Amino acid sequence: MAVEAVGAVLFFGDGATLRIFDMSVPETPVFVSEVAVAGAIQDIEADGSTVFIAAEYGGLEIVDISSIGSPSRIGGLATRGRALDVAVDGSIAYLADYSGGLRIIEVSDPATPIEIGSYDVGNVEGVWAGNGYAYIGCNTQGLRVIDVSDPKNPVQVGSVVTTHAARKLTVAGGLAYVCIRGLEIVDVGDPTSPSLVGLLERSHSAQDLLVDHDTVYLVDIVYGLRIIDAKKPTGCPFSLMTRIRCQRLPGLWPFQASSNTTK
Repeated sequence: MAVEAVGAVLFFGDGATLRIFDMSVPETPVFVSEVAVAGAIQDIEADGSTVFIAAEYGGLEIVDISSIGSPSRIGGLATRGRALDVAVDGSIAYLADYSGGLRIIEVSDPATPIEIGSYDVGNVEGVWAGNGYAYIGCNTQGLRVIDVSDPKNPVQVGSVVTTHAARKLTVAGGLAYVCIRGLEIVDVGDPTSPSLVGLLERSHSAQDLLVDHDTVYLVDIVYGLRIIDAKKPTGCPFSLMTRIRCQRLPGLWPFQASSNTTK
């Protein structure tokens, strides 16, 4: 299950189906269309008129959304592992392929993706790419920083062992925000020497996150959505602003929120 939003358009991965909704009025989402892909959707990355999907055992799936009313699968690439996360930077897609490591795929022609490089390390669950680097969450092996300035010859330049297994992550302002059992913040201002700077363990199993300026939205499979003030990213713990408990809402959104502020 995964979600991506671009403007008023919401892309929702429900099993092996990509569903598209018009969220112009958030209180009344309107179903627009859907398209089937080759595997269970774990992550969605929208880039212009194209959506890139980490489809678990289906590998990388690529969907044309130039007309959101009639999306179509236009390409894909099978991988040897489980595609759990995807990041796109320019014409390159970086796929966290779990036991298959990091797969580096040329997607300048989305209809014919071609693997051009790889970094073989086990249990890659998350990836973020930008500025010539790919940052990967490698479960118990922590966070690794890969120089992909030459995507055909990726080279590890830095690493740090996280407090718990590293999963999905994002990078902003020289900091990597990493899903562990909770949230860990890593200083990657110097990608060759990443260092742990902050930790929030008051979660059960963080699965995904979004960073908006100094606020982190952390999705936890037990505690729901946790909203964290990270203005001062160093120290332990951060300020937990709000917890939103989640209930199943059939038909569209996996969760219906009911606010529960905690200290």
